[in-house]
Amino acid sequence: AGGSADEESCCGHQPAAPATEPADDCCSSGSDDDQPATIRAGFRHAFIDVFDDVVGWMLLGVLVAASIQVFVPDILIQAVFGPPLQAMLIMLVIGVPLYVCAEASTPIAAALILQGVSPGAALVFLLAGPATNIGAVGLLDRQLGRRTVVIYLTTIAIVSVTLGLILDWFFGARGVNLAERAMAEPLLPRWLKNAGAGVFLLLWARSAIRLRGDTRLAGGLEWLLP
Repeated sequence: AGGSADEESCCGHQPAAPATEPADDCCSSGSDDDQPATIRAGFRHAFIDVFDDVVGWMLLGVLVAASIQVFVPDILIQAVFGPPLQAMLIMLVIGVPLYVCAEASTPIAAALILQGVSPGAALVFLLAGPATNIGAVGLLDRQLGRRTVVIYLTTIAIVSVTLGLILDWFFGARGVNLAERAMAEPLLPRWLKNAGAGVFLLLWARSAIRLRGDTRLAGGLEWLLP
């Protein structure tokens, strides 16, 4: 009360813009013209920036998963990993020291499940692999001390194995064999999977051109084959 309309703006305490200049709507969150640019930036970040960062790991994971399914018989996988709890401990030994990002570990875990490894053991690999690696352990040891490293690794091991046991109990209580279910009842129709693979290959080709993957490959071959 007591203030005139030309002394206060719509937000309450800022002087109003001169009549000769277009006034901004200070109470609005933004103009509609900004939305298309934001959407384009989001798509660019997802399909260019992020994709360029993870495509190499994704290809590595798919290659390793395909190699497991083609060259490693399921009998050998089951003999090596053994019962579910033993398989989980082996997954911890494999996943903790290695640097395996989530993009690479997901197809590998799926391939192991199809070869007979329990879903709980695959979950342990998915949790422990991306969570730490030998480089991170060394850095934590130097920066925070040996006691912190022991607590860190123990926590990862306990949580991963506990969740793996819960997952195996869940599927066992329902009588679900995840490997047989996946082979008998694919989640997606074949045409959709083929279309997704085609889109991925197209995005990968564009990423290789942007990152000059052909030049890097040629340099690697020259180093390996002088």
